[in-house]
Amino acid sequence: PATKFAIADAALRAGRPALIAGALGVTGTVVAQAREGACYRCLFEQPPDGAGSCSADGVLAPTVGVIAGVAVTAALEMLANPGAVSQVWSIDDVCTGRPPRQLQFQPRPDCAHHRRSMGGTDSADGADGAGGALATEAMR
Repeated sequence: PATKFAIADAALRAGRPALIAGALGVTGTVVAQAREGACYRCLFEQPPDGAGSCSADGVLAPTVGVIAGVAVTAALEMLANPGAVSQVWSIDDVCTGRPPRQLQFQPRPDCAHHRRSMGGTDSADGADGAGGALATEAMR
């Protein structure tokens, strides 16, 4: 997870969009971080402690193929529409054959990146981070 945050942060600093995908077991996500607007940290504040890993938890090979297909589709959409908003695709179980859930997400007011870009600081301001939490909850 730390690598995903590093990629997203580097893209923000460079003014570039980012596409971040991951798979674990039979689940996966693809996050398209737009050039402007919501960022990866708006959705996930920081890398989780004790997150699963492919080496420890395994990954079903077809899951990687499905997630890669969704990621390619997202990348082509980002190229065709540079003004696209940030989105996340979530696949709960590739074995069901259900299409991924797609969700657009908004900038979170207490996101460290957005505080910096608006002239604020990185210190905690007591906000509850509801934007990211709501987006994550809506995916369930």
